[in-house]
Amino acid sequence: MYHRRALLHLHGDGHRSGLTQNITTWALASAWRGITLYPIHGPAVVTGRAQDGEAATLDDDLAQHAHAVAQTVRETLGEWHTRPPASNEAALNELLAYTARDVAPQRVRGWAHVGEKKTEQPVSSCSRHTGAGVIPAR
Repeated sequence: MYHRRALLHLHGDGHRSGLTQNITTWALASAWRGITLYPIHGPAVVTGRAQDGEAATLDDDLAQHAHAVAQTVRETLGEWHTRPPASNEAALNELLAYTARDVAPQRVRGWAHVGEKKTEQPVSSCSRHTGAGVIPAR
């Protein structure tokens, strides 16, 4: 379990099946758990979790987490093209620090942050008709 109110539906054998690593899902799951997790491969679907453990509508705050983390990952990877991290460990630490802030309770809702800069682009919310968000592997 990555978050008590959410389910991540993952490919059961993505790595052995040759699916690409999904850094966005990995970053979201790691931020929710507060630890660096194992790599996640392939696409993922995020849903809410009902009391009985079944899939349910994703709460707005968790949908905001998913969108904020996706925005942060996209912007951070883009920045690394012009400012590469010193090492893989530095890259992981940087990305996890940003995404931990994205899921923190005191996070300013509605804006994605990269480094110390506030972007001019609001983060949209998940589709309300499905109650789920799909995070593609990159």
